[in-house]
Amino acid sequence: MEAPPKSNGERDILYERDVGRRRAAALVSRARKRPKDAPTFVASIPLEVTMSQVRTITARFEGARRIYNACLGEALKRARWMRADMRWAHVKAISPDDPARSAKFRELRREYGFTEQDLMSYASGCRVSWLRELVFAQEAQVLGRRAYEAVNRWVIGERGRPRFKSVSRGLHSLEAKDLTGALRIGQTSDGRAGLQWRQGFVLPFRLDEADPCHRWAALHVAAGRLLRCRITRTRIQGRWTFRAQLVLDGVPLQRYEPGRQLVGLDIGPSEIAVVSDHGAFKETFCAELADQQREIRRLQRRLDRQHRAGSPSCYDERGRHRKGGCDWWRARSKRADQTIVDLADAQRRLAEHRESLHGNLANRILGQGTVIKTEKISYRAFQRAFGLSVARRAPGTFMTMLTRKAASAGGKVIDVNTWSTALSQTCVCGAQERKPLSQRVHVCRCGVVADRDVLAGFLVRHVDTTNNLHRLDAESAHVEWARRDDIRGWPVSRCSNRRVPPAVPVGHGKPSEPVGHTGISLSPAKTPRRPAGPGAAA
Repeated sequence: MEAPPKSNGERDILYERDVGRRRAAALVSRARKRPKDAPTFVASIPLEVTMSQVRTITARFEGARRIYNACLGEALKRARWMRADMRWAHVKAISPDDPARSAKFRELRREYGFTEQDLMSYASGCRVSWLRELVFAQEAQVLGRRAYEAVNRWVIGERGRPRFKSVSRGLHSLEAKDLTGALRIGQTSDGRAGLQWRQGFVLPFRLDEADPCHRWAALHVAAGRLLRCRITRTRIQGRWTFRAQLVLDGVPLQRYEPGRQLVGLDIGPSEIAVVSDHGAFKETFCAELADQQREIRRLQRRLDRQHRAGSPSCYDERGRHRKGGCDWWRARSKRADQTIVDLADAQRRLAEHRESLHGNLANRILGQGTVIKTEKISYRAFQRAFGLSVARRAPGTFMTMLTRKAASAGGKVIDVNTWSTALSQTCVCGAQERKPLSQRVHVCRCGVVADRDVLAGFLVRHVDTTNNLHRLDAESAHVEWARRDDIRGWPVSRCSNRRVPPAVPVGHGKPSEPVGHTGISLSPAKTPRRPAGPGAAA
C-alpha cells in the first residue's frame, strides 16, 4: 500500500528539518576531542555519611554484587562454549604472526557473544524489579565490563579463573562511565559540595584546605576536566568508610623533582640494589613491615586457639582440621568475632603501610633518574620460592607502581632479557660463572670483588636494548668500572646498609587564583546552630 502524497507544507517542514540536521552535523567536529592515551589521575576524597545513608549505600552495593555475579556467570558460560568449539583449537594452532588469526578470534567472540558490548548489554538487562531501583544504568554497564575483563584475562592466560563475590566480601567500588550517569558532583541542601548518587542523595565531601592534592583536584574540576566519578568503601574496625574518587584529565600534582640519570635496578624478594651515575645503594625491601607481621601472626595464633576451643569436633586426633565444611562460624563467640575484626584491620594497615613504603621508595628512585633498566623477572616464581617474604613485601606490585610513576614523570622502565644476559653470573670483564643463591659476594679471577646485587644493578645499565637481542656491552662497563670508586672501594659488609637518598621536594604553595567556585568548595561548611527550645528565634 502506497503512502499518501505529502502536501507542500509538509514538504517544507521536512526540508527545514533536514537542513537543520545538516547544519548541526557540520558544526560538530569529527576529530577526537581528547587523545586516547591522554594522562589521567585520580583524586581521593573522604565522604561524610549518616547511618541511614550507610544502609542505602550497603543495599546498592549488594544489588551491584548480584548483578556482577550474574554477569560473571554468563561470561564464564559463553567463554566455555566458545573454547569448546573446534574452530577455537584450529585458530589457536595458527601462527601468531598471521594477521588472519586475530580476525578469526574476533569472529568467534562475536558469534558466541563474548565481547565487551555484549556483556554490558546483558548487565543492563539484569536491572529488573527491585534491582532497577538500586543499580543504575551506567553502573550496571561498568559491572558487565568488569566481568568481561576478568574472564577475558582468564581466557588469554594472564590470570586464573575469576571467583564470584560472596556476601561477606562483596564489591568495594562502583563507578559511572561519564558525568551523565548517576554518580556525579552535586550539592547538599546547605550548599556543601559532595558526591551525588542520583537525585536527592548527596554525600558531602570532607575536604582539607591545607591538602595541596585537594586544591589541585579543585582546580581541575573548575577547568572542566572531570571525566567520571567513583565511590569506594573500606572496612575499618568492622565499619564501612566511604571515599569518592574523581578521575581527572591531566597530570597529578608533582611532589618531587625527577632525576636525569640512568638507573640500574636489581630487585630481589627481600633486598633491592639501585645504581645511578653518582651513587650505588642497597637496602632491605620494606623492612618496616616486620613489626606488623608479628602482630598479624599473634592474632592468627589467637584465632586458631579460639577455633580449637570452641569447636573441637572440627579437628582429628592428630590436631589437623577435618576436610569438608566447618560449622564453627555458626556458633562463634563474641571474642572470636572481635579477633577476626582485629585480624582484618591489621592486614589492612599492613597493606596500606606497604603501599606507602612502595611509593616512598619509587619516589626516591625516580629522584635519581626516570629511565630505569632492570631484569625481567617472574614474580610468580618468586612466590613459589619465597612465599612469605613476597607476600609481605610484594615486589611485583612495587614494579607496577614504579612503571606507572616513571611513565607519569616522562621516563620508562626497560625490562632486560635475563636469559641472554645472566647478569648475576657475569663479571665486568665479561666472564660468566654460575653461583648459588647463597653466595652473595661476587669474586672473579680478574680481581673484581663486589656485592652480587650491586654488581648486577651496575651491569644492567650497560645492556644494549636497541634490538631484541639484549647483549651486555662489556667494554663500556669495564671503562666505567675503572672510574667508579664509590663501588670498587666499598667494603662488602656495608653494601646492605646504604639507603637510596630522598628526592628533592617541590614546593606546592597556594594557587594564584581563588578556588571558591570550582565545583568543590574548599571552605569548611558552617554547622547550623540548633535552636535552644521550641520558643527560640530562628
